[in-house]
Amino acid sequence: MKHILLIILVLFIVSCVSPEDILVEDLPKAKEVPEVKEQPIEEPVDAEPIQETTTQSCKFSSDCERGFYCIETQCKSIESLNEKKQKCEQCTFQTATILTSDGETYTEGQGKGSYTYAGALEWKIVPQGQYCKGDTKVPITIFKRNYDEVFGDEVIVLKKGEKSEVLTHPLIDELKFTLEIVDIQESCS
Repeated sequence: MKHILLIILVLFIVSCVSPEDILVEDLPKAKEVPEVKEQPIEEPVDAEPIQETTTQSCKFSSDCERGFYCIETQCKSIESLNEKKQKCEQCTFQTATILTSDGETYTEGQGKGSYTYAGALEWKIVPQGQYCKGDTKVPITIFKRNYDEVFGDEVIVLKKGEKSEVLTHPLIDELKFTLEIVDIQESCS
């Protein structure tokens, strides 16, 4: 019974105040929302290119950030090796025929290679994306090992008919090795 009387009393008091008696100044102020200026949407002409080179010098690829290789003593991406053109016939590397200074001939695809001097020096063709026809370069990682531990690697880049500089090993004075690209097979669209 007391609850019912309390509710009736509250309703009576509230109904006695007219809406005109409430002043706007007494109401709490709403927070101001800063005006948002609409920015025009710009359509990209060309997507921002991924950074392909750095100014970082190197001796081994382990000196470079992830995704970069030590190429000609500079940290570079494999994509930086190929010239960028708007329109060109796109090609994909298939295999390279490589002649070594050991007198061996290999025909290898991406990610494949061989070794010399009981594995102290290993080489592998670095996988690469598409490139413009006529811009065929073969990046090859050279691994220098000591008892199966890689202590250094670098990438050399050769074109058809090119021979590498003499590759050496810091722990084996008599190791002098070269690679020569005899032929390149590619598919173009």
